[in-house]
Amino acid sequence: MLSKDRVSLKRNSSKVYISIVIVMVLGFGFFITSGFIFEEKIPVMASPINEEIEISTSQNLKIYEWIYDEDKNEMQIILETNNFKRDYDSINFEAFQRSDGEQVSIENIYTMDDVHVLKVTDFDPEYIQIAIDVIGENQTNDVEESGDVDNQYEEIESQNDENQPDVEIVDTIFTDYREVNNDEIILEKDTDYTNYISEIIIADTEQEIEKTNTLIEAKNQEIEDNKSRIQELTDEKVYQTQDEKVTTDSNINGLETENQTIEDEIGTLEFSITELEDKIQKTKQKQREELLN
Repeated sequence: MLSKDRVSLKRNSSKVYISIVIVMVLGFGFFITSGFIFEEKIPVMASPINEEIEISTSQNLKIYEWIYDEDKNEMQIILETNNFKRDYDSINFEAFQRSDGEQVSIENIYTMDDVHVLKVTDFDPEYIQIAIDVIGENQTNDVEESGDVDNQYEEIESQNDENQPDVEIVDTIFTDYREVNNDEIILEKDTDYTNYISEIIIADTEQEIEKTNTLIEAKNQEIEDNKSRIQELTDEKVYQTQDEKVTTDSNINGLETENQTIEDEIGTLEFSITELEDKIQKTKQKQREELLN
């Protein structure tokens, strides 16, 4: 009787030890792989593509393309810096990677009007995010004229440090490995860039014209709806008291004022279409001139 109990206890002890070992092995395995299972949660930070990024009332950026060529470990960015030439003598770019905060190589390899083609290289293939500073620069080397040569010399000396270029980070754009478009970079010659950028600008501008026309149609419908309501109110006045007519006239005047405002907005939109159509023609002309050179 006692002998049978001992055998049972030994068997149970062996099962307990085996279970403990299995749990330890599984726990160790979970520990060493948890870095892969619970990857650090870094928020996605990526600037929108084909959307205007408003910098100020007169400035905006638009990223037409941001692609990553994994085989070359290079990035190509095509962006437009609208109206920056009004405020800055030149536009420069600096790039950084998030993995170590180090600056990486960036080159403005082609420019067509306000459109720039940037190439980013020498970054970590296991990058998380890449940031590009868009930098506006103005030269401030003017010295006021003076009849006194000694005073003029002293002024130049005192302004050596102050007259460094006036540099401003206008905006910072980002891409994220979870959002970037992985594709092959195939552009090589200036003619390639000219044709490609021209096609992008023309297609994008045609879309803008289409959106604007749709908006004009919607606003014209608003005007027609208001006119119908004005007619209804006018017809209702026949059966109204004097006080009610005063209120109705006020409502009619409000609708007429609203229609005038909408018509002004339509005029602005129609003018913008004229400008967009002019942009297409200028782009085509620029394309022809670039290809003939």
